[in-house]
Amino acid sequence: MKIKEFEGATLRECLTRIREDLGPEAVILETQKLRKGGVMGLGGRDAVRIIAATGIVLAGEERSQSGAGRVPA
Repeated sequence: MKIKEFEGATLRECLTRIREDLGPEAVILETQKLRKGGVMGLGGRDAVRIIAATGIVLAGEERSQSGAGRVPA
């Protein structure tokens, strides 16, 4: 599993970078809206932080791949 953090000015910017870096199978684990820079909240800019991962195997997929759902003959 590969976990990576992305930060950008907009959600769309972050999602584009996630797809480029981790591919279309990436899973978003966490999102945050941030305020960057400024003094005491004044003059700052809005930002978005997303933590995403790839290589995650879901429980249903794991079971079907291992053959656990097969009925013995």
